[in-house]
Amino acid sequence: MSDVIPRRAHERSTDGLKHQRRGERGLSLAGRDERWLAPSRRAERGLSLGRRAERGLSLSVWTAVALPAFIVAAGLGVDFSGHAAAEQSARSIAGQAARAGSSEVELTSNGVRLNASSAKRTAQRFVEAAGYSAAVSLPGGTSVEVRASGAYKTRFLGLIGIHSLAFDATSTARAVTVLDGVGR
Repeated sequence: MSDVIPRRAHERSTDGLKHQRRGERGLSLAGRDERWLAPSRRAERGLSLGRRAERGLSLSVWTAVALPAFIVAAGLGVDFSGHAAAEQSARSIAGQAARAGSSEVELTSNGVRLNASSAKRTAQRFVEAAGYSAAVSLPGGTSVEVRASGAYKTRFLGLIGIHSLAFDATSTARAVTVLDGVGR
């Protein structure tokens, strides 16, 4: 006689091991459900982990492979949006510095003209006070061109070796003489 009590007619036992259809439960003579045995004890009795446990293992492997990719993708979004915001801020600062520099004019016998040294100094200080490095030029003697440069320190991309993203922003303002609402 076998040590496993068959619950249905299609279940049978051979050499003390229970064989049954997938998904059905059987009880041993001791009254214990064999699905809950430790894996080493299940292996001793010749029982497999079953389809459900194998499916869980494949899901764990997929998660272990995919999770780092999702973290990097989220990090790309965070860091590139931060970089775009920093670049937009630098563009705004460069525009304000160019306007500040173009307001540095002097009155001469030929009329009003841009004071080159004062315009450069004003624009340079404006950009540097905002925390960026600046390059100021006066193309044509009537305009002030400001280039603000900086670097955005990444938050997530440092995990893959990218610790900062550089940016440059350029803006130009032209000094114009206006008399009675008409530019000259």
